Formats: sequence, C-alpha cells, structure tokens
Amino acid sequence: PDLFVYLSKEQDGRRVEESLNLGKLKATDGAFNYELPPGIDLAGVKSAVVWCKQFSVLFAHAELN
Repeated sequence: PDLFVYLSKEQDGRRVEESLNLGKLKATDGAFNYELPPGIDLAGVKSAVVWCKQFSVLFAHAELN
C-alpha cells in the first residue's frame, strides 16, 4: 500500500487534503518518529492518520487529546 502519515484537525481524520503530510509510513510495528516542520501549531491537531494515497482510503486514525 501507498501509506502516508498525516496530522489532521478532524477527529475522524477523513479530510487529508487539509491535513499536514508527515511522509510515508516508516513501519507497521515498533516505535518510530516524524519530524515536524518548524512553526507548526499543534493546538488544533485532533488526530494522527494513516492514509493510502493510491486508493484514497483511510487505513487508521488515532484521536489525540
């Protein structure tokens, strides 16, 4: 799959076109990190999203508190 990680202002993560693309999914298990661009305000971020670009399908999302 063509999986990418996004930070979304939506709790359900469905609007990736308005989300911050952090890049390709690095792994499917274990711990890994993504660098955030400088100056990003995380106050409005409500979910982390794994999205398949090729098929425009939501694979997973996690609400952030």
